[in-house]
Amino acid sequence: MNIEQKSIIAINALKNIMGIFLGPFLTVYFIKTSQDSLLTISTYYILSFFILALGTILVAAIVNRKYRIEMYRLGVIVNFIYMMSIVILQDKMVNYLPLIGILYGISMATYWYPYNMFISNKIANKDRTKFTVLN
Repeated sequence: MNIEQKSIIAINALKNIMGIFLGPFLTVYFIKTSQDSLLTISTYYILSFFILALGTILVAAIVNRKYRIEMYRLGVIVNFIYMMSIVILQDKMVNYLPLIGILYGISMATYWYPYNMFISNKIANKDRTKFTVLN
């Protein structure tokens, strides 16, 4: 495997580790801090997935022409900003859930579309099994 492939695996591994911690714990934290308001939590997830869908369409239009690596970097940076906003806001986060949901949708769209493009373009068919196992 070349250095590009190893870099993609390393970045994705870090993102997956953060996702393991943020996924279930973030939902429980939302429930705890929002006084069990399902409307607030639902708004967060609806906005996240709406922006993810819309963002993916926009990212696809940009990435298919060029700027793949730049968009991937942007995805990593926006993901970092998303996580830092959760850490910084803590209990006040419930007041900003719609904005954090939008930020999450943007971070997912700018990360996953270029990531999947890299996988299809940078990993040769003969190396896909090894790459998948290592990933």
